[in-house]
Amino acid sequence: VDIGMRMLEPRELARAQGFPESYILDPECWYRTDSGARKFGKLPKTHQIAKIGNSVCPGLAEALARANLPEMCAGRVAA
Repeated sequence: VDIGMRMLEPRELARAQGFPESYILDPECWYRTDSGARKFGKLPKTHQIAKIGNSVCPGLAEALARANLPEMCAGRVAA
């Protein structure tokens, strides 16, 4: 049932996850279609959304690395 709300676009989802605007969301690559066939081309929107949903926010990954490996991060400026 449509409740009248639009779905967020991949770029909007990537922004919410903290990815920079320069991050490429639709590379040309091999991927599997819903029927299981291999195909080469721009990554479809549904695949982009799935990949973003399975990602770790870059800022969170950096914070975890800094907390767990401070000796390797000493003197480095956060991006």
